[in-house]
Amino acid sequence: MERFTSEGSYEQEGREFIRAQSKGEEETPLGHSFEGVARARTFSRRQALGLLGGSLAGFSLLSAGLANSAKSHHLSTHPPFRDRDHITLECQGNGTGPKFLDGRIQNATVGLAPTTTGIFTGTRWEAVKVLGTQNYFWFFCRAEWPRPAGVPYYEPDNRWLDGRTQEGSVGLAPSRSAPYTGAKWEVVGYGGDSIALKCLGALKGKRFLDGRVFNGTVGLTSYIETDNNLWKVRILPK
Repeated sequence: MERFTSEGSYEQEGREFIRAQSKGEEETPLGHSFEGVARARTFSRRQALGLLGGSLAGFSLLSAGLANSAKSHHLSTHPPFRDRDHITLECQGNGTGPKFLDGRIQNATVGLAPTTTGIFTGTRWEAVKVLGTQNYFWFFCRAEWPRPAGVPYYEPDNRWLDGRTQEGSVGLAPSRSAPYTGAKWEVVGYGGDSIALKCLGALKGKRFLDGRVFNGTVGLTSYIETDNNLWKVRILPK
């Protein structure tokens, strides 16, 4: 978990220019404007996201060649959900394993579930917008907690999706306040109903929510490199 002595703000990753060169042309610096991205040549996924620090421009540049997909990602100015919406998040990684982000409140862990029905109530997340921001959110796990027979009622308090940037891991935190700064997320590079989530934890480290379909686990990566970092959103009735 992110432990920090004050709320503060996380350190911004370095921003640099990317230079593209094509036959017969001089190298031209590529900025963060959408126009610049539209003129982009060919870059590796790691180089693009590393240099652009996970910005919307960087995601737009990356998505054109993401996992050899022909899909184009239309950049929107708003996430595909609103404050207090209940949603599911489905990992877009290849494979036949579990794909739905699932909070396990009984032990404060997060993994992937094969479905959003039945016992997998931890796949329901409430998006809570950070006041005064456009695309910063906390995510509250709405998992049901039935009281075992003969046991006094107890409600687990570990429900906030929490990125541990130094460890590259993800779990549930009991609070969205300091020292749990990793409970705050930026919705990055969204287009249509697919998003990427960037952890805003105060400590340096890995930041992008990453689903591992092959073994049902979830962690953080340093770059948006594959469809494992993309999550399809479905808004649920309350």
